[in-house]
Amino acid sequence: MRGILLVIIVASGLVVTLRFPFVGILLWQWISLMNPHKLVWGPLMTMPTAAIVAVTTIVSLLASREKKLPPLDGTTILFFLILLWMSVTTLFALAPWALVWDKYDRVWKMILFTLISYTLLTSRRRLEIFTWVVALSIAFFGVKGAIWTLIHGGTGRVYGPEHSMIGDNNDLGLALLLVQPLLFALRANHPKPVVRMALAGIIALNFFGIAFTYSRGALLGAAAIALFLVVKSRNKVGAASALVAVVVAVLVFAPANWYSRMETINSYKSDSSAMGRLYFWRIAIAVAETRPLVGGGFEYMYAPRVINSILAAKSVESLESARTAHSIWFESLGEHGVPGLVLFIALAFVAWRNCAWVTRMTNGRPDFIWYNNFSRMVQVSLIGYWVGGSFLSMSVYDGYYDVIIIAAALKRLLLESSAAPEMTKPLAELTPAHPAYVQQKFQQEQPR
Repeated sequence: MRGILLVIIVASGLVVTLRFPFVGILLWQWISLMNPHKLVWGPLMTMPTAAIVAVTTIVSLLASREKKLPPLDGTTILFFLILLWMSVTTLFALAPWALVWDKYDRVWKMILFTLISYTLLTSRRRLEIFTWVVALSIAFFGVKGAIWTLIHGGTGRVYGPEHSMIGDNNDLGLALLLVQPLLFALRANHPKPVVRMALAGIIALNFFGIAFTYSRGALLGAAAIALFLVVKSRNKVGAASALVAVVVAVLVFAPANWYSRMETINSYKSDSSAMGRLYFWRIAIAVAETRPLVGGGFEYMYAPRVINSILAAKSVESLESARTAHSIWFESLGEHGVPGLVLFIALAFVAWRNCAWVTRMTNGRPDFIWYNNFSRMVQVSLIGYWVGGSFLSMSVYDGYYDVIIIAAALKRLLLESSAAPEMTKPLAELTPAHPAYVQQKFQQEQPR
């Protein structure tokens, strides 16, 4: 039954995509993030659904009157540079070529469709719909997992779809962290009380889902976003009260084995998993010291013989089996060298700066409150990803890339907005910090 429903949805979406390429973007994001084809049985599980949607979307885009290229700004430039540098490091990768190519093939397609998505985020309405699709595609597993764990007394772990980027409980926990603040933004901006109530329920269940992935990295990330949700929220008392209620509910409901796992955060020296992470970080540093420009390439820890020769020279214990870096920062460093880490940090910085600019320009502006709510919550998403990702190998994840382009689109759409009456005032009457001044300067500088 689920397979039939999936076929109907995808087939209908493809028909509409032929007329409206933006629908293809939404369909691709849903398939890429939620992996609905992994939730059915039979040949649909292995069918190249995403590839079919991708080809249809590109054909539709080329035939439409939509813009074909994304805006040339800091975000797109960095994406191009990251892809270029990953292409270079792939040529010098240490792992078996089949493994390297498999990951590179996924990454370049991921970045391509991230940029196509950014190209088509040309209105506030589109950006909001895009955010709904991204947030709910991932939060589905938080809600589903929370209901499951509530029924079973919290004794089992919440997992994502098998053989996907978020199949592991730790990876799912990070993905759920990433979209939690987006759900807050959607709730704050929606005018209908019934939708806000439904989103409040999804948010609460998603917190349960995060907690019961049993991921300690996700728990640290959840603590970070809880703090920043209160800091960034307009209704700080209400946000704090709601978060305290959810935390108390989780702590009351959690079984003894959940507490046992989380308590190892304080005793990491006696925990083999935590000490293993420190060891993997040392390996990443050793590889970067030996090959500072190109690193080890994708999946470099799947070449233990080569890696062990590097480790021996650095007096680091040998790697006994293929593992991962267990940190977005050390993963970027080990796989792509110092330039790769610099580019990764630069992309994060630009995303944060875009949100900070939007927040600053819209503070105290009721007519731009939609932008203000979104920019604040996107920053919280970034915080959750950076903190939780410090202990997980998810430096390349399309959900994170989507948040990056949401931040960029917020700035671009605000610059293009002319909703405020002040936008018509002469520049001489405005201060450089005023949004109207920025808007007029932006319009004047655009090529005719």
